[in-house]
Amino acid sequence: MPLMLQNMLVELSNELVVKALLELAKARGRKMYLVGGFIRDAMLGRDRDKLDLDFAIDSGAISLAKELAERIGGKFVLLDEVHNIARVVSFVNDKPCEIDFADFRADSLEGDLRLRDFTIDAIAADLDARAIIDPTDGRGDLGKRLISAPSDGAFVDDPCRLLRAFSLAARFNFEIEGRTSELMKGAISMISLVSFERITDELFELFAAKNAVKFIRQMDELGILEAIVPQIKPMKATTQGAYHHLDVWGHSLQTVEELEKIISGQWTVDSLQLRECERELRQYLSEEMAGDRKRISILKFAALLHDIGKPLAKTEVEGKMKFIGHEKIGAEMLDGVCQRLRLSNKETDSIKALTLHHLRPGYLAEDESVSKKAVFRLLRDAGQDSAGVLLLSLADKLATRGPLTSGEAIERHRGFVFKVLGEYFSVKAAAPPPKLLNGDELMRELNLAPGPQIGVILREIEEAQVDGQIKSKEEAIAFAMKIKKEPKLSKNG
Repeated sequence: MPLMLQNMLVELSNELVVKALLELAKARGRKMYLVGGFIRDAMLGRDRDKLDLDFAIDSGAISLAKELAERIGGKFVLLDEVHNIARVVSFVNDKPCEIDFADFRADSLEGDLRLRDFTIDAIAADLDARAIIDPTDGRGDLGKRLISAPSDGAFVDDPCRLLRAFSLAARFNFEIEGRTSELMKGAISMISLVSFERITDELFELFAAKNAVKFIRQMDELGILEAIVPQIKPMKATTQGAYHHLDVWGHSLQTVEELEKIISGQWTVDSLQLRECERELRQYLSEEMAGDRKRISILKFAALLHDIGKPLAKTEVEGKMKFIGHEKIGAEMLDGVCQRLRLSNKETDSIKALTLHHLRPGYLAEDESVSKKAVFRLLRDAGQDSAGVLLLSLADKLATRGPLTSGEAIERHRGFVFKVLGEYFSVKAAAPPPKLLNGDELMRELNLAPGPQIGVILREIEEAQVDGQIKSKEEAIAFAMKIKKEPKLSKNG
């Protein structure tokens, strides 16, 4: 056993929580083994944010978990009464600690390990004897950096492992072993048996990886993505015009790849303004949207499906291929996709906003005299997703390399995005400008009844304030009176 792992097991055995557990198991005559992710990560030299332990027990897992929770003052959670799985939640050195207990799923520990998902997770440790049990050579696969199934029935036993293979491969930058890939092909049709909650957890674990696109492409080759999101299939059959060099789906995959290049740090050499707000951008991308899912994963998911509306929007106008309104169609379609994947309202709203607004920065970048007001409208409409919209827009442009796309246009788009991103984080960090008028004051000063026109006028005032046209309450009132007298309230400024 490597000295580092041996020392870690000794240290773990001396933790008060684990010590109490070992004493309980010994007193009850139970055989208990540490299994799974903790050992795998220890062998890889990876630190964990929290103590997350899994124990396989010859029998009595639930009762042992209850006793431990009572002894240490932890919380007992029954996970699966049929399969005798339970959890104890506590704290170790002020850090959260989760300990899972499960009865052997076979007649022996070795039989239990052979039923696990992958060989790298089928390694056990006897904490009393300081011994490693590794019947499927998980240590060998760790050294070879391979994801391997420990049995021929691994994916039939649990089809969610089809996704977990890729999420693990992406997390550790491993490869999926050849025989395992063949086993996966035979189980694709069984994905429909997996709950969408589990599918989403594994899918977004993959998106969180730095080089997710490599594994997204591999999943696509096996047909796993289409089984989860059927709307992908027509994207593959939809060709595009001369601005593009790929069909809609190929372009979407390329967009994710370009996005990962941008956020990997390559942009730091391109823009002084962006380098100055690097910390703010990193914080933005690391924001937790729901549970452990971060904004960066939501952004990659939106990049993959930002053109999902193109197959329905495709038409021909004067001999040219057009996709008029595809961003609106796509946002509506993604509402259903997000609901099916059980994403939160916050995540769904973000994905829809990214899709709906992803074309707008490109339109503004083409205007050499774009106004502050126009940029303000974009940022106001995109709200919390403004930086994401800008990044997605740039990735979308970089993935568009058809004969009609010029290098000059790409560089202009890049410059615009970097400039606005720098300004966005600078303005966001500063105090917002004072609000000159509220709705009640506006109705009173202009003798207006409540209605949608109040919001329109307030937005016009806000835009004029950003553009430097008005600076006081009096000027705001005069500006509002001028708008009121117009035959039709302006919605475009």
